[in-house]
Amino acid sequence: MMEQLKTVNVAIVGGGPGCKVIMDMIFAERLMELQMKLIGVACTNPKSVGYLYAQEKGIYTTRDYHDLYKFKDLNIIIELTGRDDIAHDISRTKPGDIRLIDHVAARLFWDIFQVEEALRKSEDKYETLVESSLTGIYIDQDGKIAFANKKFAEICGYSKNELVGMESWRLVHPEDRALTDEMRAKRLKGEEVIPRYEARALTKEGETIWIARRNTQIEYRGKPAILGNIVEITDRKRAGQALETAYNQSIIYAQELRREIEERKRASEERKKLEAQLLQAQKMESIGTLAGGIAHDFN
Repeated sequence: MMEQLKTVNVAIVGGGPGCKVIMDMIFAERLMELQMKLIGVACTNPKSVGYLYAQEKGIYTTRDYHDLYKFKDLNIIIELTGRDDIAHDISRTKPGDIRLIDHVAARLFWDIFQVEEALRKSEDKYETLVESSLTGIYIDQDGKIAFANKKFAEICGYSKNELVGMESWRLVHPEDRALTDEMRAKRLKGEEVIPRYEARALTKEGETIWIARRNTQIEYRGKPAILGNIVEITDRKRAGQALETAYNQSIIYAQELRREIEERKRASEERKKLEAQLLQAQKMESIGTLAGGIAHDFN
């Protein structure tokens, strides 16, 4: 079971625009890793945007930052005035158990957060693009599925959670595993291989399906991996196989028909030959009969 993070109580000194930004981040729980709770804001200008925003949110406000020290459960003071003298005074006068983040450290913290936020938005945008893809997309790393989008899971018949961590060979038909292993090994070595090939796969139910693969080598989380795109082509393959079977059957039928025609032709020629021979025999018999009659008359 995951250990629950301890809430960190925070107070801000300086009520400028940066104060409001930090407050919005805390209220929106965009700093969840730190589990921050804002308990006070101090600013010499009661009309500053951060000071007024804190009052609107029901947060304790004061014009003297020394008043913040009275909070026994205060953990961190974030100094946003931009003044070194105030930062030094807080460092000197605060209770020892309260940590100080001065405006320099706060600026670094803000820059890091901005970079992380930009990366998060970029990743969210990329994830949305990947998840809406009509092709199955996966990442194979160390012989296991490290990532799979919804379409890939749909083609294979698994859930995305079931696929992540699964040995990728389990998704390949036994007779095609040598082929896919060879293609993966060559890509990881940087060797040139055909960009697209077809192979059989196995679904969760054990059904054999045909897929077209297009793979490329990438670096994923600091390690080499294979980024793959797949499209199921089972129906096309079956249609092609059916067409090939029909073609082969038509060839066989044509060959049989040709043999039958040739046999009939030979039989016809034989019959004509016999008819000719019979006609010739009849002619000879008629001539013999006629000759015999003539000879009888002369006698």
